[in-house]
Amino acid sequence: FYIRFVGGIPMSLALAVRIGLICLVPPLVIRIHLHILALKKPPIRESDEDLPIEIRSTAGTDALQVPSSDLLYMKSADNYVEVISRQNGDVKSELIRTTLNKICADLSRFDMIVRCHRAFIVNTRNVNRITKTAGGYQLIIEGVSEPIPVSRAYQIKVKDVLGKR
Repeated sequence: FYIRFVGGIPMSLALAVRIGLICLVPPLVIRIHLHILALKKPPIRESDEDLPIEIRSTAGTDALQVPSSDLLYMKSADNYVEVISRQNGDVKSELIRTTLNKICADLSRFDMIVRCHRAFIVNTRNVNRITKTAGGYQLIIEGVSEPIPVSRAYQIKVKDVLGKR
């Protein structure tokens, strides 16, 4: 097929380079643009500890505000996300209709909030310890009975963030 339609066309090195550049430049420009957009949003540092985190529903009608120091983790529950936080010393759970992917995009400014599993996002400031199990790693948070799994796909990112604190 290729030789029949393209093979008969004489091609110089300059033409091959032009075609290569046409194919490589658009993805490179998009990557640079996304990097510039990420630089415009400064990441939240340790000094911004008590900034409120706002979690909006998919429809935009509901919103949930939690101080960043009180957020423990978020868990996917079908079309809802269960937000587990500490309020007045007690662990509270609230549901909001949204997705973990949307929350990850909205909270990308917060360095300490990391996705650790397809069904979990965790605030690494509240992680007490990491335990190794046969299936991988688990994060232990004080006051929470269930350990939070860390899938293989997210292990490096979680270790990097926990290593920085």
